[in-house]
Amino acid sequence: MSNGNNPNVYFPSLNGLRFIAAALVFLFHFTTLICVKEFGYNPQTNFISVLGDVGVTLFFVLSGFLITYLLLTEQARTSTINIGKFYIRRILRIWPLYFFVIAIYISYGLLFGQIDAQFFWLKLLLYIFFMPNVAYTLFVAGGLPIQLWSVGSEEQFYFVYPVVVKYAKQHLIKFLIIVPILFIGFRIVLEHRLGTQAPVMFKGINIFLFLLDMVNMFRIDCMAIGGVFAWLLFKQHQLLKIVYTKTTQAILYATLVVLIAVLYKSPILHHTIYALLFGAIILNLSSNKATILNFEYPIFNKLGGISYGIYVFHPLVFTIINEHFKLRGTAITLITCFVISFVITLIISQLSYTYLETPFLKFKHKFSIITSGNNAK
Repeated sequence: MSNGNNPNVYFPSLNGLRFIAAALVFLFHFTTLICVKEFGYNPQTNFISVLGDVGVTLFFVLSGFLITYLLLTEQARTSTINIGKFYIRRILRIWPLYFFVIAIYISYGLLFGQIDAQFFWLKLLLYIFFMPNVAYTLFVAGGLPIQLWSVGSEEQFYFVYPVVVKYAKQHLIKFLIIVPILFIGFRIVLEHRLGTQAPVMFKGINIFLFLLDMVNMFRIDCMAIGGVFAWLLFKQHQLLKIVYTKTTQAILYATLVVLIAVLYKSPILHHTIYALLFGAIILNLSSNKATILNFEYPIFNKLGGISYGIYVFHPLVFTIINEHFKLRGTAITLITCFVISFVITLIISQLSYTYLETPFLKFKHKFSIITSGNNAK
């Protein structure tokens, strides 16, 4: 974390959390893409059924927390926010791997005849303009990377968010609180309307179901909740004293474990509750000297640095294993498959980070107003 004498911003344990989020999604997809098909496993019968969603929510809250704190810091030090440089930094961090993965999926689909020709160009256009969440809601993937829906959601939010932070100023916290409340309201209304006669839209899709899916796929409420906790930290709000206590921390972790263990899923409050828990946990891990957990270790920093690659590459690894290798339904095979998949994903992600992402990240620092991450150590 920054202070008055240090112009850099570094939050311990965040890389560890990034890796944990990616690992949760990896484990969920392993059970759904490998175990269901090859081993007859039903992931809906235990806690693994919620891990994927929980991992993605953690990604969103982390992103909202860090971006909000950096923007507030920039505004405090320069009296403004350079929106152009913010966009360039996002482009250099996200776009190279985003478009590379799309190209890999299309190439693989063409090579093995897995491209769904119906509406393909429309789907591709949506992906190119960072609306994969819309494409995922309207269509079957058909040769395009489904997992990029969350990346699209983030890019949509950050297209307008620096403008909001720049001009909202003292009203920012109101915006950050109102957004999750509005999303809860949208879910309540749309869940209620699902039981009524609804107009249909493109491909005969129920418009209320489409809107509900989009609300759940947009997820800016989770990013806004991350922003709330960043604001509390930046302002050194008195609520920190409560959040920082060891009793509060114990309650947070215990609640998280219980919710996952009981397969908690609420169509209305599911994302909000997990986001609030993660926001408070992130606050403790990143800024509380009395945190009861710590993920600030070299191995976590290393794995967290390649978490973007882990997230986008692992479904393709599973697809290749599923379609080109004959697996037998034994425990040894299952464990071996998991280890091999994980190692291959790590290798690909490291290669991607070294040879694809890092050259662009070197340019990213030229447009940074605030030095952050590992460069701020």
